[in-house]
Amino acid sequence: MRQISSPATFKDSYIAEVKEELAKEGILVLKIRKSVSDRKPRKLKAPKHIKVILREAILELLKENRTPTYKEIKQKALEIYKEKKRQQESVVDKYYGLWKIEDKNLVDEIALDEEIYYEI
Repeated sequence: MRQISSPATFKDSYIAEVKEELAKEGILVLKIRKSVSDRKPRKLKAPKHIKVILREAILELLKENRTPTYKEIKQKALEIYKEKKRQQESVVDKYYGLWKIEDKNLVDEIALDEEIYYEI
């Protein structure tokens, strides 16, 4: 998953998809042009992690008792993403200092060893 750094990451089609799902649940965000059953399936589907953020952003903006614009939804989604990212503990912080290493040069030896390969 790529890191999100711009509100443009939250595409209009992703927002429309989330709004349609909210409409199915009875939460009216904006008017929907056609009934959902009359439409062809979407070619570009929103990833699950983005759907969760967009849903949260839309519901939060709806609490203000007004209809949010796409631009406002994108900005709010970016804010929510950044806040969640800030709250997550990094893997390095989680495991740093877990094992006590007596030899201080071991890290340098591992880093400079050409026979060790790293897989991601």
